[in-house]
Amino acid sequence: MEKTYRSLSSSSDTEISNQI
Repeated sequence: MEKTYRSLSSSSDTEISNQI
């Protein structure tokens, strides 16, 4: 799912990754 989130928010990749 990381790739999906990254696609949606490339800018907030760090924040998204942290939440996951």
